[in-house]
Amino acid sequence: MAWQDIEEGIAFGQKAYANQTSFHPVGLAAVVLLGVTMLAVKRRHAVLPILAMACLVAPAQRLAIASLDFGAMRLMILFGLVRVFSRGEQSGFRIQLLDLAVIAWTVIGGVAQVASTMTTAAVINRLGGAYDALGLYFLFRILIKDLGDVDVIAKQILWISIPVCGLFLIEKFSGRNPFSFLGGVPVSSAIRQGAIRCQGPFPHPILAGCFWAVLAPIVASGIWRAGNRKLLTVSGLAAIAGIAVMSGSSTPILTLGLGCLGCAVYPMRHHMRAI
Repeated sequence: MAWQDIEEGIAFGQKAYANQTSFHPVGLAAVVLLGVTMLAVKRRHAVLPILAMACLVAPAQRLAIASLDFGAMRLMILFGLVRVFSRGEQSGFRIQLLDLAVIAWTVIGGVAQVASTMTTAAVINRLGGAYDALGLYFLFRILIKDLGDVDVIAKQILWISIPVCGLFLIEKFSGRNPFSFLGGVPVSSAIRQGAIRCQGPFPHPILAGCFWAVLAPIVASGIWRAGNRKLLTVSGLAAIAGIAVMSGSSTPILTLGLGCLGCAVYPMRHHMRAI
């Protein structure tokens, strides 16, 4: 398919829409609105614009400068970095072992891929990937400070999941991706063994399903303290599970299963050394 990485004539890791500015008016408005929102809201709500961008804007929306691609998500990371450093929210941040592991994973993976091709395109691609991975990781590390923040974000995920599930249902029953007008995703949904594989604004159905499946345990963790929003929590979990199933991929389903397993063994958390 034309939207795959392996399309002939496209450099390492690039998409067909790489190295060209491509902003639909809706996409541009979303970047501006969500970017300004990120700068203006309280810290606990600063993650919401990033989640909304990931879930609602297709990947072809981008600004190309001197062969460097700044997709909508990369622009959101830039807005986030400006916010963090202009407000001093990085104060008190300390590097931990998990942070070092993420840095090592990013560096080793980048070096390995560059070494396998030894091209300038691979270097540029992996630098962009490192910016994405480390930028998002450390933004979330700085903006999320305690379980209260996690609870707020879980509620935000719930409000996003329900309309997104509705759009996935449209794709499931029509076979046409409602996000395709923004570019970067095919108009007609992928089909495997007669089943439609929904992907929404994500580059692949597996990514769409996994993105939502890994959020399910975070949402489920607050169901006992949800108070008067238990109906919203249950509805959101159903929407998240529905999106994972509609992706038509086994990996998101397995991810949901592992999340359920994690919830089941939670009472044994104080006995992990013995386990």
